[in-house]
Order: sequence, then structure tokens, then C-alpha cells
Amino acid sequence: MVEHIEDYTTAMQDTWDMELRGGLSVEDQKKYHVQIRSGFVGESSKHFMTNDVENPYQETRRFDWIRGNQAGGRSLIWGRHTYRWSNADFEANAREGVGVDWPVRYNDIAPWYSYVEKFVGISGEKLGLEHVPDGEFLPPFELNCLEKDFRQKIESKYKGRHITIGRVAHLTEPQP
Repeated sequence: MVEHIEDYTTAMQDTWDMELRGGLSVEDQKKYHVQIRSGFVGESSKHFMTNDVENPYQETRRFDWIRGNQAGGRSLIWGRHTYRWSNADFEANAREGVGVDWPVRYNDIAPWYSYVEKFVGISGEKLGLEHVPDGEFLPPFELNCLEKDFRQKIESKYKGRHITIGRVAHLTEPQP
């Protein structure tokens, strides 16, 4: 179990104050050689990840099995990214004739998405995209100047393409 505050051993540290600026030592890179493929395992999160040396799996061809070592705290290893699945996601198995069809559809769980988003506090930008449904968002983080310029260039040259900040479980304004 992840105990709030107690198990967030690096929460009050800035990466630049860590010995390797948040990176992993060569020894830790060996211990987490599969987990680091995710791109977000570092000094501040390694204690939530599975040690690949102690818990190996057979990999005949590359398969990135990113495994957390906790019950609870799942957003810690998802980088707090929080997206709703769309109708396309829930209908994919039936449409493609693979696996087992979902017993629910997006409209069945949309109210629960809203409940969780309000409870947790999800920041993001509403875009009106069918394949990435909008939710109950707090204001999004502001794009930096490079991202704003990139957004303007992409959206002016490619109609229907969008650059947005990630939808994350991170408060951007006070909540009750």
C-alpha cells in the first residue's frame, strides 16, 4: 500500500537537488533496465517500480512490461496522465473481431469519469475531440513559449490537428 505522505520519500525534493539531478545511477539502471524504457523512471519514482533483476520475465522479443510495485498510487507510474476512453476504445474488440467485447460502452461510464475527475482534480483543455472525450477539467497548465509557437505552426498548416497540454491529475487551482 502507498501511504500518503509517508511513502512519497522524494516529494519535497527538487530534481536539481538530487545527486544525479533525478537520474538513475548505473547500478539502478541495471536494476530497472525494462522499467526505464517508459521514460519516466528516475530517482523520484524508482521505489514505486518493480526491480527487473529481482522480478524478471522472459522476453523473446521486446515487450515493455512496465510494472508498479504498489497497491494504490497508480497515477504515480502513469505520470498522472488521465484520459477518458472513447466509444472507439470500448468498441474496438467487437469492430476488429478480436478478444472479448466490452460489456459497457462510454456512455455507461461517462458519469463515473466525471465523478472521479471532480474528486481527483484533473487539469486539461477541452478540445471537443470524439476520440479523446472532454471531461470535468480544472484549468490546464499554460504552454511555454516554444510550445505555443509549435501549436500555432502545426494548427495553421494542418487543419484538424491539435497541440495541447496533457490531461493530468494535478490541481491548478484550490479545491475544497
